[in-house]
Amino acid sequence: METVPLSPQRLEDCLMGDPEAWRILFDHVQPLIRKAVHWTLRRYGVDEPADVEDVCQEVMYRLFLGERKLLSTYDPERGTFKTWLAIVSRSTAVDYLRRREAVRFLPLDEVEPAALEPDMGERLLDLPQGVLSPRQRSVIRMLFEDNLSTGEVAEKMDVHPQTIRSLRHTSLAKLRHHYAH
Repeated sequence: METVPLSPQRLEDCLMGDPEAWRILFDHVQPLIRKAVHWTLRRYGVDEPADVEDVCQEVMYRLFLGERKLLSTYDPERGTFKTWLAIVSRSTAVDYLRRREAVRFLPLDEVEPAALEPDMGERLLDLPQGVLSPRQRSVIRMLFEDNLSTGEVAEKMDVHPQTIRSLRHTSLAKLRHHYAH
């Protein structure tokens, strides 16, 4: 693919909403976006043309519509436009996969706290009251008292493992802050 013609003037014209500058840029970036999206989705085992099309449209929407905030973040001092566009395309594809994967799991807010923390007798951890939410307490207990893996906790709670990692990180940060003060 030839280099995307993004002179400082063309970038300025695009940011100002010049339709001709947008058309020229659109024609040049479309193949790069499609290639980066397709490569990323395939890397994660998704090779459906409809998914590629959905993500490409999302990238184009983010670039060409709205407040043009995304395009205004490009900084030629940090790298080429082609590289920046590939990064934007890949990150949009990964975000798409995360949203798609999240659909398979029950949102954490819909899980009853009582179902998360079965009565297992005496607890080893003495977690301070009011610092962690019931779900955070459950995750910490399952990880550190019950010695379950992140995947096992995620399966038990019917959520994505990334949700458990995020809850663990947030919970530990809250506990560190609580005990530091």
